[in-house]
Amino acid sequence: MGSLGSMVLQDDDRLRIMEFGTMCGIPSALNAVIKLGIPDILSSSQDAPLSSAEIIAQIPACGSSGSGANLDRILRVLSSVGVFQESLHDGGIRKYGVTPLCRYLVTNPSNSGLPLSSWVTLNQDVVFMKTWEFLYQSVTTGADPFTAAHGKPVFDLTANNPRFRGIFDSAMSDNSNAYMRLVVEAYDGFQGVRTLVDVGGGIGNSLRVILGRHQGIKGINFDLPHVISKAPDFPGTL
Repeated sequence: MGSLGSMVLQDDDRLRIMEFGTMCGIPSALNAVIKLGIPDILSSSQDAPLSSAEIIAQIPACGSSGSGANLDRILRVLSSVGVFQESLHDGGIRKYGVTPLCRYLVTNPSNSGLPLSSWVTLNQDVVFMKTWEFLYQSVTTGADPFTAAHGKPVFDLTANNPRFRGIFDSAMSDNSNAYMRLVVEAYDGFQGVRTLVDVGGGIGNSLRVILGRHQGIKGINFDLPHVISKAPDFPGTL
């Protein structure tokens, strides 16, 4: 800690609290680049870094004169935590490329990673973000913050909100795909199983992955009626 008379020039604890108060900027920036499709754009650039202007040229919705500067700020923030790779080129132009972290945000079908873009989108959606405002009530009243924010539990809300239900189902499905692909490779406990019930199975992605690997099993996907109504049929289910 340095000082000039009684004036504090640097206080590491104070700076940490300020950092905590602005941590929402990272997930908000992640959500923005996912909505703009930037991880896919950079992933498709054949390892050639792109400037914010070159990225914007591939986003039809961008047209404002301030778009480039705003995007540059967002990309610099995410580069500082390793999501993108930033490099400085002639004329002081910053360009950005992918990193190992970025592959988890790529949504195109050729992605061999474990995409988490839908998971970020879910947690940054206005429905979940509003819930955080009521976190303190979980202490003062013992209430569930989600119910306090929206007047009903999360699964009741998804039943009557098609937009949020789509985001929720996508995040749960992608998460299931990511982990179940690893589970079926390493776990041999499904040998000899004839019927498998997935309780709370959502739209059935976990069950689909298991039955695809163990075709002798018959599966039952058990969940709420409004969830099952959107679940696709696939071989092996009863």
